[in-house]
Amino acid sequence: MLPKVVLHKAVSLDGRTDNFEREILTELSIPQKFGINAVLADADAITRFVDLIPPEAWEEWEQDTPPQQMEDSDDPRPILVVHDSEGKVRNWDKIRKLPMYRRHLALGCKSTPQEYHDYLKENNIEHITTGDEQIDIKAALSDLNEHCGVKVVILDSEGDLNSKMIREGLVDEVSLIVYPTLVGGEQQRAFFYAEDLTTPEDAIGLRLKDHDELGRKLIWLHYSVIKRYAEQKEMGEEAINEFAELMKGIQSMDDFKEKREKIFEFVEHLLISTVESLKRVVNNPPPPEQIQERIARIEKSQELLTEVFEDELDRIAKLPGDSGYVGELRSLMDSRFEPYGEELGELMERLMSLMGEMSRGLEE
Repeated sequence: MLPKVVLHKAVSLDGRTDNFEREILTELSIPQKFGINAVLADADAITRFVDLIPPEAWEEWEQDTPPQQMEDSDDPRPILVVHDSEGKVRNWDKIRKLPMYRRHLALGCKSTPQEYHDYLKENNIEHITTGDEQIDIKAALSDLNEHCGVKVVILDSEGDLNSKMIREGLVDEVSLIVYPTLVGGEQQRAFFYAEDLTTPEDAIGLRLKDHDELGRKLIWLHYSVIKRYAEQKEMGEEAINEFAELMKGIQSMDDFKEKREKIFEFVEHLLISTVESLKRVVNNPPPPEQIQERIARIEKSQELLTEVFEDELDRIAKLPGDSGYVGELRSLMDSRFEPYGEELGELMERLMSLMGEMSRGLEE
């Protein structure tokens, strides 16, 4: 099972990630909103972060007892995971003094220099190796979930890793702290790179979930990612079957509590993908028979999704330990997804109208 991944970055108004003054303490306060278990940073990001910490902070931390490394702990602090296939990070002595993390892991692959693997072992730095020529980030996330109990990951990285994970469908949400600054320049870092995305259809859509003002000058923006790449699914047989498997995997009330948010996310992404897909159809309509086929498939899928959901909830409600969780989920689903349902209904009506207009045009 993969954990939820939230990309969290501080950016200028023009999307740059360097060459402006930052409020580090404010930035560190936001990830706590997500109940994180791990922070995934690449080599460049963690090096820059360590360099930004003032000397007086290091002096204070050095006087404290280093946090104990424990496999299983009630310690609420997250694990720090450093993505470093090239073996560039050499300041682990400082990294391990960062008091906001309870464990520190290095993430590499088989092509990571053997000298660096030896360095990690000599310095008693925990490490995970996945992939051959490159780090298999999906396998690493699964490993963190299975062996470390990680359910929510904050991705705090530079543009290359961010872009790779978004393109592979591994990022669920984007959290941005926007500074009122225009950095400009051609060589400045950005939090997302994708030179091959050249048309509106290629763009990766986001859906606003939340926002807030931080003090008098910063804005926090929180988005869901519309997964148009590896995990995009419109309503159809494949998506319904996957949803059914997710629901059938719930065999206890503890399972239900653990997977409840996963159910929300699956349905939300399914509805968003379907809405976005229908918008593209409305803007560039195919022949009437294809529109009719699309509408029929979505209507049937909606019926199947509702049937699977209700049947499985009835089954789950009979499991020992239900204290109103099932009823609460039904209510939350209704309120949370009503806007998507309304938008989907409006798009279906527009498609029906388009189909009628096109059919009349063909008859004439």
